Amino acid sequence: MIISEDRRMRKIWLGVLGAVILVAFLGWFQFGRPTIAPRVYKIGWGSSPPFQVRGADGQPTGLAVDLLRTAAQRRGIRLQWLYFTDSSESALRRKKVDLWPIIAITTERLKDFHISEPFLEAEYSFLVRADSPHVKMQDLRSEE
Repeated sequence: MIISEDRRMRKIWLGVLGAVILVAFLGWFQFGRPTIAPRVYKIGWGSSPPFQVRGADGQPTGLAVDLLRTAAQRRGIRLQWLYFTDSSESALRRKKVDLWPIIAITTERLKDFHISEPFLEAEYSFLVRADSPHVKMQDLRSEE
């Protein structure tokens, strides 16, 4: 089968045009996209056993710390852990940190901060002996 000269030239030009488009796309994909420098997020922590505790090496450890450290590593997120004796709310309001691993959810905090869905919920109880005169929180109030 003989292909006419026009059809043959058309196929050549379409091939050349396709190659040019492919090279342009690959060049844009490789070099044209803006690059974003990897950010390091400052994450605060304080003593809150067993969720946040100071390890033997002085670094944070504990349930929440280990969970967040593992999740961040899996996603390629870099964290810088900063110890605070102040409250988590104070560190966040003063913009000393970007994140905090554990915080009590209150109506006021929901107005000012983004708080994710809880990954852990804890409930605390105050226990007293059965023969104690203190049976309500008000019974513990100091008379001073």
